[in-house]
Amino acid sequence: MEDFWSLIKKTTRPIVLYGTGNAAEKLLDLLTERGVRVSGCMASDGFVRDRSFRNYKVLSFERAKQIFGPEMVVVLGFGSHDVKVIENIKNVAKECELYAPDILTDEEGNVFDIQYYEKHLKEIEWAKSLLCDEESRRVFEREIQYRLSARIEHLIECESSDEENWKLLNIGPDEAFMDLGAYNGDTIRRFLSFSRTYEHIYAVEPERRNFRRLEAYAFELENCTLFNVGISDRREEKSFAQGKGRGSNANREGSDLLFDSIDNLLSGRRVSILKFDIEGQEPKGLLGAKYTINRYRPKMVLSAYHRIDDFWALPRIIMNIRDDYKFYMRHSPCIPAWEYDYFIV
Repeated sequence: MEDFWSLIKKTTRPIVLYGTGNAAEKLLDLLTERGVRVSGCMASDGFVRDRSFRNYKVLSFERAKQIFGPEMVVVLGFGSHDVKVIENIKNVAKECELYAPDILTDEEGNVFDIQYYEKHLKEIEWAKSLLCDEESRRVFEREIQYRLSARIEHLIECESSDEENWKLLNIGPDEAFMDLGAYNGDTIRRFLSFSRTYEHIYAVEPERRNFRRLEAYAFELENCTLFNVGISDRREEKSFAQGKGRGSNANREGSDLLFDSIDNLLSGRRVSILKFDIEGQEPKGLLGAKYTINRYRPKMVLSAYHRIDDFWALPRIIMNIRDDYKFYMRHSPCIPAWEYDYFIV
């Protein structure tokens, strides 16, 4: 099988970058580093305006087709959960060859290509062996196929709704739920849709504007404790870039923010469900929850798409803490693969 990075390097057709945000910046850098020349840049209607991106005039899709022809290759440099945006991406894919490459890299700058896959095949096969049902194995295989090919059909083929996925947790009436990366309370709403009664809710959100939205939402909730901190494996102050929406990042330069471990925040208190969506800090988050995981064996929803090795590195950490968990994998609708989660019970 030829991976996306090999294929795109060999093509002689015009390559058009679709997107103008941070992800597009990184994708353009990765392509340039590999000697791939991009011919133009386009954006969705409503985002074109009269502007440029990295010395490319931003075009509409229709204008890009006029200039480069229907044989142009479109590479997607943004992501979305929005149904209308995803439908628009699908429509572009009907008219032109479209790829949505995974832009995660390891510490040495390697992408998930055939060489990376073969190097980590044992870890990949080990992670797949943990999965407890056929659907999880199918989702896992489609994700690997997507990462290698960058074709969106592999993502679409294994989608399932959040509501259906959360049923795997078998949520009861007396849960103690800890939401790590609580954003504006959207996951708390999902939790409450399964059980209006609960023991306690703990919600962690580091980004200031999101935390204010979270406070406004949680104001009338009983037995709810909010933390405006980041999650790590210990108490420390670190630089934290306050982003827009879900775009905050502990690895970029910014103002100082207190980070703390789950064990420290809970101080021995019980949780029965842990949800992790902490922008690549999941390994440290798990390491900082050893006591909680050992004592209470909480069910978990664990994002597995922030780091290139999340599929096998995160289960390894959990299994080293305690080895009696069952692992499931599901993919919520999103292009590219930003919504692959382990459901761990």
